[in-house]
Amino acid sequence: FDKLVAYDLALDERSLKACPGESGAMLAYGSQIEIDIVTEALDLTGRLGGSPTRLAARRATLTYPGGFALSDVNAVIGEADNAVRLTSAQLTGGFDEFLGGEFEGATAALDVVPMDLSEMDGRWNYTDDVLTVADTAFTLTERTQNGDAPRFNPLSSQGARLVLEEGQISALAD
Repeated sequence: FDKLVAYDLALDERSLKACPGESGAMLAYGSQIEIDIVTEALDLTGRLGGSPTRLAARRATLTYPGGFALSDVNAVIGEADNAVRLTSAQLTGGFDEFLGGEFEGATAALDVVPMDLSEMDGRWNYTDDVLTVADTAFTLTERTQNGDAPRFNPLSSQGARLVLEEGQISALAD
């Protein structure tokens, strides 16, 4: 593709090797259009909002009707030394009324904040320029340097909610 734009994500030109999914056909038309595409070793670059973005995954599937699934995801949003770094063993989503889905085995780190989230599982959605992560379990640890001891013990939470809106993150966790 020359360029692909969806929501606030604009992907750069890229060639992908696409194969049919489980249905055996990448595109079929019966009573409606059906899409079933699989690609391996996905590696995309572009911009999310105004930030440079890289999205890589070991495997990606796209079905319609249905949604998408990414395995072994590694995403970097932002400039070097000021990025948000995300990984996920599995990320799924759909395009119905909003862009959203579930994730498991995820991590998150902000370069400028010396704390990391790990062991994350939950739901996500992106609606009206707001990213919401809900019903989330996670462990929060301090990222230290030079062998320094962390200033606090790891914190764990169940049922947390994080919202990223206009560059600000708000969180509620028990």
